[in-house]
Amino acid sequence: MNDQTKELPATAAASTPMTLDDAERKWKHLSDTALYKGVDEQRQEPYAGIYRMGRRGVTDTDLLQFLAETEHLRMSSYTAAETVALALRSDKITPRVEDFRIGQRDHAEAMERKATLPAAQVGTDQVHALPRSSKPTKPAAIVRAAISKTKGQLRPTDEQAAAVAAFATGASLKIIAGAGTGKTSTLKMAAESTGRSGVYLAFNTAMADEAKRRMPVNVRASTAHSMAFRAVDPGFRNKIGQRLPARMAAEAAGVRNPVELPGKNKEGEPLVISQAAAGYFMLDWVRRHCMGATPNIMPDSAPAARMLSVMGIAREDASPEDWKRARDLSKELLLPTEKLWARMSNPRDVFPATHDTYLKVWAASGPKIDADFILFDEAQDANALMLQIVEAQSAQKIFVGDPNQQIYAWRGAVNAMQSIQTEREARLTESFRFGPEVAEFANLALELCGSDMRLSGKAPAGREHGGAKPLSATICRTNAEIIEALLFRPDISRVHVAGGTTQIVGLLDGMRELRDTDRTSNPELMHFKSWTELAQHAQSESDDLSALFKLSKEGETIEGLSAMLRQTSAIARPDSHVLSTAHKCKGLEWADVHLAKDFRDPGHKRWSQEEANLLYVAGTRGMRSLSLDDRLAEKLGSKTSYREPGAKEPEQMKQQEKPAAPAGADKCPSPRRSGSRSTRGWPFPASKEAGHGL
Repeated sequence: MNDQTKELPATAAASTPMTLDDAERKWKHLSDTALYKGVDEQRQEPYAGIYRMGRRGVTDTDLLQFLAETEHLRMSSYTAAETVALALRSDKITPRVEDFRIGQRDHAEAMERKATLPAAQVGTDQVHALPRSSKPTKPAAIVRAAISKTKGQLRPTDEQAAAVAAFATGASLKIIAGAGTGKTSTLKMAAESTGRSGVYLAFNTAMADEAKRRMPVNVRASTAHSMAFRAVDPGFRNKIGQRLPARMAAEAAGVRNPVELPGKNKEGEPLVISQAAAGYFMLDWVRRHCMGATPNIMPDSAPAARMLSVMGIAREDASPEDWKRARDLSKELLLPTEKLWARMSNPRDVFPATHDTYLKVWAASGPKIDADFILFDEAQDANALMLQIVEAQSAQKIFVGDPNQQIYAWRGAVNAMQSIQTEREARLTESFRFGPEVAEFANLALELCGSDMRLSGKAPAGREHGGAKPLSATICRTNAEIIEALLFRPDISRVHVAGGTTQIVGLLDGMRELRDTDRTSNPELMHFKSWTELAQHAQSESDDLSALFKLSKEGETIEGLSAMLRQTSAIARPDSHVLSTAHKCKGLEWADVHLAKDFRDPGHKRWSQEEANLLYVAGTRGMRSLSLDDRLAEKLGSKTSYREPGAKEPEQMKQQEKPAAPAGADKCPSPRRSGSRSTRGWPFPASKEAGHGL
């Protein structure tokens, strides 16, 4: 945007003149003060459009001309604004002032009809349309021209060009994009190749914010929740953000006392579920209902695993008959759950609701997304409800994702990349995140996933990795392994735990409550009736909770573990070393990555689909080097180090005793002695002087 500040032409007499600098300040102010993303978006739209168009390289003259016309005609549509701006800077499309009056969709169609016109002659007070060229321009040529004009854009690969060409046909499209293969750049190329308006549907707010920075001006980036929040009854705004304790949910559902269920548990005692446990059960059932495509709460969506706990049966030990009985017992709480849902989904009821509640209500209204095409990113993580919303749209649908990165099946994801049938399909297999060494491990993991896709590493050798992001990370399968890794840190304050420590600390605090009182408010522990029962669970099972229990060894060490976690850095600094679980690392990347030993449950001899997918996700986060714990490499029959050409090998951790425990962590378990198996294969230095890492 030019430094010179200009005012609107006289044609905008219907409104107060606004300079471009004023528009930028106004937009930034509205963005900073919005209490909820999306609530004030309509107010922000005109200013956001002006500001973003300026950043895209549109001239002040073009912007002022557009703003003058839209203000004069009382038009403030964000999508229309950016569509016109895209047309104004294109050398293939010539809009006319009259086109502003015919509406967003008709305008997009008009621009397509005029796609063969030569460049527009833009003045300060009007747009002149030139005669139609005698030689028509083929759509493919327009696509190539649009891509080649993109400022700062790398030359598209053959795979990317094929994906853009498939998009240009207008057919439904599935783009299977491997880790680091430039899917966002490909979507950007596709969107810039057309004058049509699009919507980028993001999985979460962080993805939507990133897309707003990267997508062209004819694409609106949003989450489904943001769309729903703007569309549903305003009464939901007062219901969101309130606490919804389990006992409060149970009261609302009419459950005021413990519920006695038919039959006995495995010890022959009556089956009884407490009021709080019933509340958590029903809230979980409602959560599952909100992710499904059915209008009514269905028995088969009940959280049967929770009922197994009430029955005293471990999930791993449950037989098909046990699962059937758990589902049958769940039906005893169907009517109360329906009462709870009725109150949560009623905008006139002051009872609290969740964000998924209004999304479900919006989906039931049959919403129409106003766009010519929809870019549905991370489609492998979509649940049945989101899939239903997108499939119901008349717009061109582009599903983008990697079926091998589906790691949220436990959260209701249905992996649309495998279940959806589209007219066209494209693949992106050239990864720009890493080179051939890390790609070798990625392909090993893909083989475990049962995939026929193979990646080739195309990242340039000798890349510099620095800036404001941490350089190194250790990725673990479980939270317990994160705590074990912390036990060997002499400088805990330099460690950042991805996603924060609230969940782990809450679990440890719940364990402490159970130890001291045989009661706990933690929902993950409520089905344990005593500390002794938790100890018995830890002896027979191999889940994350059992690992935490065994790590603490005795109850009095729990406080020390909690204190240690609270000393970690809340912010990821350039000199931080990051500890992350495989679930939390998705979408992140570091120069050097180490995979801990705990991938794949030791009780399983074969890799399940979920475990193989988690290994693939974790193993594709490294850009420069990837190292594996010796025991993990032994499980895989692989190398312990994958280092790109020109990359220095991370300094090996010196075998040494752990320094004195940090203040407040005096009850932590003693660290393993030097030379023990716990430090085997640990690749990162332990001190700040040694460099980045662990």
